[in-house]
Amino acid sequence: MIFTKNSDPLKKSFFESADTSLNVFVFSKLDAAVIDIEKAIAGQYGQGYLLIFFKGKIDYSQKTQDELFTELQITGTGIYWVDDMANINLASSQRISISNNNVIKISALSISIGSNNANINISNRDAAGTVGYDSSNELVIIKPEKGHFFTVGANQNKPGKISEIEIPLTKKAPLFFEQSLSTQNVFSAICFQIVRDGDNSLFQPCSAYLSNDGDFKTTSIKYFDENSYNENVQLFAAIKPFKNISAVSDEYSSYFEGIYSENVLTNFLDDKGAKYFINGPSSKSLLSRIMPIEYIDGDPTSIDFFFTPQAGEKLVLNSTNPSPFCLVGHNGVEAIQNKATANTVEMIFVEDERILINKNGVKDGDGTSAEDFLRKNGTSRTTIINTQNAFYYLDSEKSPLFKNDKTQSGYAFINKADITAPLSFPIIPIFSFKANPELIEVEEVFKKVRLERIINQQTNQKLASPANPFITPQGFLKTGAGYDFIKNNPPPKRAKKNKKFWESSGTFQFRISDSAGDLDLSLRKDQVFFVLTPALFHHYITSPNVRATCDAFFSLNNDINAEVNFNVDITSLYNNQTLYTHDKGIIIFKFGRGKIFDKTGASPDLVNNTRLWTNHGLLNSDLDNIQAAIKNAAQFSESYFDDIINDENWNGIIALNIPVGNTIPAIFQGLASSQNTDPTKNDGSDKLKLKTSLNLNYAAFPVNKTKIDGGIVSITSTSFYGMIDYNVLNCADDRNLIINTYFKNTTWQFALTKLKVIFANSSITEFSSFAFLQIPELFSDMVQFDNIRLTHDDNPLPIPSDKGIPNLIRLAGSYQKNTSTNAGEFRFDAKLNGKINFTDNNILKEIDVKAVGFTHSLSDNKFRFDIDAMVYFTKYIDNIGNIFSFNADGLEFQNIGLIFGLVDINIPKLDFDFSRLLVIPNFSFTGDGFMSSFPITFSHFQTFKLPKITVGGQPHFGDPDFDFFKIRYIEPHGNIVWSDFDFGQFRWTKGIKRTDFNRVVFQRRIFSWFQIGRARFKGIAS
Repeated sequence: MIFTKNSDPLKKSFFESADTSLNVFVFSKLDAAVIDIEKAIAGQYGQGYLLIFFKGKIDYSQKTQDELFTELQITGTGIYWVDDMANINLASSQRISISNNNVIKISALSISIGSNNANINISNRDAAGTVGYDSSNELVIIKPEKGHFFTVGANQNKPGKISEIEIPLTKKAPLFFEQSLSTQNVFSAICFQIVRDGDNSLFQPCSAYLSNDGDFKTTSIKYFDENSYNENVQLFAAIKPFKNISAVSDEYSSYFEGIYSENVLTNFLDDKGAKYFINGPSSKSLLSRIMPIEYIDGDPTSIDFFFTPQAGEKLVLNSTNPSPFCLVGHNGVEAIQNKATANTVEMIFVEDERILINKNGVKDGDGTSAEDFLRKNGTSRTTIINTQNAFYYLDSEKSPLFKNDKTQSGYAFINKADITAPLSFPIIPIFSFKANPELIEVEEVFKKVRLERIINQQTNQKLASPANPFITPQGFLKTGAGYDFIKNNPPPKRAKKNKKFWESSGTFQFRISDSAGDLDLSLRKDQVFFVLTPALFHHYITSPNVRATCDAFFSLNNDINAEVNFNVDITSLYNNQTLYTHDKGIIIFKFGRGKIFDKTGASPDLVNNTRLWTNHGLLNSDLDNIQAAIKNAAQFSESYFDDIINDENWNGIIALNIPVGNTIPAIFQGLASSQNTDPTKNDGSDKLKLKTSLNLNYAAFPVNKTKIDGGIVSITSTSFYGMIDYNVLNCADDRNLIINTYFKNTTWQFALTKLKVIFANSSITEFSSFAFLQIPELFSDMVQFDNIRLTHDDNPLPIPSDKGIPNLIRLAGSYQKNTSTNAGEFRFDAKLNGKINFTDNNILKEIDVKAVGFTHSLSDNKFRFDIDAMVYFTKYIDNIGNIFSFNADGLEFQNIGLIFGLVDINIPKLDFDFSRLLVIPNFSFTGDGFMSSFPITFSHFQTFKLPKITVGGQPHFGDPDFDFFKIRYIEPHGNIVWSDFDFGQFRWTKGIKRTDFNRVVFQRRIFSWFQIGRARFKGIAS
């Protein structure tokens, strides 16, 4: 090749090619019109020269010439690659130094592209070499001395060996060892073949990514089986060693090309366990381009280089197995299959600038896409796989062993999507993970991106679902596009007036439906630790193309007694737009090894390491806040809960902090109806605004028991464990509010202060409750009794500053099974300080409370307190003893009633009620009473209707008829319809006195010989 001296005398040292498209010239002091490069290399001119490949245009400035003369004087002869002629610095340019006798100097061949731990370098090390010229192909030929090799390093591999270097001086297509390359523009490139020799391995093309864990580091994905690649590929390179290498393809790009001489195994695996292979003769080659990975944006000294399959290159994977599925991802739970040709999969490489793995992902709800997990960084570039005309399968590894139609099936795959248009699909071949474990972290990002892209392409259709339900390895029942996490049971029948949420829903269940994409992959991994909250679920379902629903409601204690069961409604919590938070309704799915939570922080656990969570895509949002919510919600102590969160082998579902104020048994809803049991709700009511929330602290569902019945696999049973621990007295603000504001002794008031229920195997195993009732009046008269303190302690230590609250009754609740019916029931024990005294009543002095009951009527949805007490009279009617005398337990009132109904926004108003009042006299037939005068025995008590009497147009009871003497009384009046009430009459017969028959119960409204307050009663005897 001839280079002609520039005709300008000021440029006479520049010898240039007649082909102006070639960016090359020779710089020399030779006094000749031309330089024949073949003669120059052969040393025939006796003058040194610089062969310069450059970008842009030649700069003839004196500064440039001075730099060239200085280098010529120092080096003598060399080949250089210059990025910027105007700012030429040959000392820092890539070069090959050549001695005058055409023997490459020791260490003079030193080409290095990149500055970090993944550069491209070519070196002669300690091997001398010779420089020659092939005039027929216009190639500079450089060979190491006999028995030696040059070396090349790339893609973080061991150095490869080079037996010959060729540098084309024209743009002719090269012909290396009779192999025609796809790389056409190899002018100025250092071209060579990497030879196989001993343990030397060929460089594989790879897709490189950058991660930042405090220090930047690169990791790469390799696509071929190493041994097969070494044996069956010829690898050629065309390196243009300029300092600045563009990320995009241009005339200065460098290439590696692998030519398949035989079939080559890949790192992709089919479902039969066989590696896919490339059909060598038909596929021919794979062309890769050197692409940069920039650590620090804008810093050219922080760039690594990898040779990566460039856009448009293909991998046509072949399998020896019929109709194989190509497994995708680390766990092989995803798969793809070519729709047209069953035993091949075609993968096309596309270039992508997003090379930074953002492991923290979407933070604080700032993103709506899994794409946020991949970020650009400077000029970096890599490639990912594009596929189309393929079926996509999910849960391949976890598919059923039974079709659930009473026939056995083989290994089955679940078709989830039809990939029609080209879809960029970041895939890591399964066998790549073994050689590079760091890829597992990259895969955590890739699977999020894959799933979102699959979902987004299915805009007009739901992802496909298996035809038959099946049990997953975690014990879930997979039905259609959803999961059933617990056994589905029909609900108990309820009275229409007491209709609750579960009736309209139809069943007790815990189900997530249309759970495609993120939800599917979150739940299907080999090691599952997936967390869901209402806020997280809301972000997810409000995103484009997401159709998931959560229907979760279940019952605790339902098998024992449907009327005293505790129902948990997660559905409402997840659908309530005002409660989209992370701190309530936390659901943890745990299936795999690992401790859930160590409260002490002494040992590793899953909660504290969000990188082990299997949350994906949009379901990976705000993990720090969710993590904090779990830690806060788990700060309670209960034996079963403490065991399972510390047991590495426990698997199941845990729900934390679920409001249950509206779904606890009706009797406790009534007791709590004066207070707001959910502080997050501001409904404008006048109820007590307490800070304590009535929550199910936790519910735990161990792995379901399953069975095969007639070839159908189903969930046999689900066990529930859980605890409600509601105690408003543990909150100082709540306690002060009740004492100082609520119990003012002006009207009947009540409050539920404690409810603790522990469940095991779906039944109540421990129960305690406390409520307080304040009674300022009875029978329309004011009453008073001694103060008691607002405490759950039976024997509290004295506190001088706490004098207690007047007129207060404590109700301690308990739960027990009825031995005859095996049904559960609640009982309440009353505690008050002394007897209830009537301050202004001329008949009753005091009553001694024996019991206080609290009941709920299903028929009218009313609640009532019933007081049972012994009655003591005032001295005002002491002479009544001349007529009747009673034994020590003489006269008892039962069911002195206070009744109320539920009010949504106000504190319930209690009304005094006689409708169930029972009067139980225990007559004495000895002593001074009238009954002692006759040998009579009680025969029976007769009820009758009292005829209506009116006086002055008003209802009147008539005057009392006293047989022996008058008793002063207040004239009775009333406004009742008398015919609606029964009146009583004692009947007596002669005979032996029989005290064992002397207890009489007065039915409904009882009219006897006494009056109570302003309620009028008439006694009738004969």
